Amino acid sequence: MILLFHGNYKRLIGATVITVAPFFIHWLNPNIEFEKSICPYMRLFDIPCPGCGLTKSMVCLVDGRILKSLYYHPFGIIIYSVAVIVLFASLFDEWKNTQLSDHILDNHIVLKLFSTSFFIYYFIRLSMLIF
Repeated sequence: MILLFHGNYKRLIGATVITVAPFFIHWLNPNIEFEKSICPYMRLFDIPCPGCGLTKSMVCLVDGRILKSLYYHPFGIIIYSVAVIVLFASLFDEWKNTQLSDHILDNHIVLKLFSTSFFIYYFIRLSMLIF
């Protein structure tokens, strides 16, 4: 069966990359948690950016170390879970010609709640480094 990707290909590719990349990174470098961060913001200013720790969080998650994943970044589990859900919803959209992934991602209240809580976490994280 050939998938035609009715305009859904960008979402499908993005969700696939987010879902598969942690496995690939873990395969290439199983000791990533002991490596220094490659974040340019962290290197320049010596403080974490909002996304610092997400990669290590997702790599630990796919390795089954959930507490370590939460330690690196608690939103890693949420982002990875949403990516898996969107991946399967996008595949279902292609299979049944529906718009399920659109309905999942177009929930503005959930997106606002997520982004607000993400940046509240970041500011708490920064305040713990400063004080």
